[in-house]
Amino acid sequence: MKLAHQRAVDGKGGLAASIAKMCLDSRADLNEEELSLTFDILRKLIDQVEVQIRRYIADYLAERVDVPQDLLDFLANDVINVAYPILVHSAQLEDDHLIAIIDNNGAAHQMAVAKRPGLTGAVSDKLVSTANTEVLINLLRNLSAEMTPWGIGETVRLSVHDADLQAPLLQRRDLPPAVAKRMYAWVGDALRDYIGRNYDLDTVIVADAVSDAVDAALEAEDAGIDWYDEKGRDHAQRLIGALEGQGEEGFVEAVGAVIGKTEVETRKMLTRTGAESLGIICRAFGMDSNQYMTVMPEVLGHRSMKEMRANNQINGAIEAFEALTKDQARTTVNAWCISAGATKH
Repeated sequence: MKLAHQRAVDGKGGLAASIAKMCLDSRADLNEEELSLTFDILRKLIDQVEVQIRRYIADYLAERVDVPQDLLDFLANDVINVAYPILVHSAQLEDDHLIAIIDNNGAAHQMAVAKRPGLTGAVSDKLVSTANTEVLINLLRNLSAEMTPWGIGETVRLSVHDADLQAPLLQRRDLPPAVAKRMYAWVGDALRDYIGRNYDLDTVIVADAVSDAVDAALEAEDAGIDWYDEKGRDHAQRLIGALEGQGEEGFVEAVGAVIGKTEVETRKMLTRTGAESLGIICRAFGMDSNQYMTVMPEVLGHRSMKEMRANNQINGAIEAFEALTKDQARTTVNAWCISAGATKH
């Protein structure tokens, strides 16, 4: 009673801390009325005590399943140092509470929610919708979190532009091989090696619901590429004509004119992963395997072709090219163009 009537903050803090220690300890055996009184006292004091005491109380309450909802909500929306144990551990926070917390608080609270064990797809989707890199990294590293096809597709779309998402995304056990194969087109050398070691790129079939979600997510952004000429035909024959008439430089210039990129940007796209990226662009423009083989030595160089032959890589490149559909190739080139910046169209 003395502590309760003291005006000093540390007096009320001392009372709150004592109540929490005596009454909320796992060894405390309170009846229903005593527990109700305990929570009532804490409810009256909680907004008047310092952060350290609020955190002390939050640590106690995070492990309980009988905390009044208003008290729990207060702590969950408090500063992150107080809210953290509630957000990560409290079993009382259901999906609607977590979604409201994500909507009403900043990245620190969202990152804490992303670490909760057993997140449902609905909460994961809400976290994905923040498009915050640190939040998404925490979510991707939470291997117990459920991710929906939309959530995976949207995260893959973001990873085209955000390299920090690529490694944790590829390391998820629930990432389908088809999605990893799609990511091969835009990740760096180290992650391409990782994909090559962990997935059979020659036999993966891009045909499941998550891959469809990836397609939809990537196609939601449009680089403004016109894939057909004025007569509604693929550009394949015109590009081959440019190659035959003007050589490699003419081919690069013709490709750049269609996708709206400079010569430097276009050349980088054509050769970013060697035969793979060149094959993706050739397939996007409607070329067949014979036309692809015509383009390959001119763009990659005869020395590269000699090395590929020596390492028995030619057949693998053709198989990968033939396994790729035109729509898949166009989706990937579209993503590359967006990643490289606005087109000249």
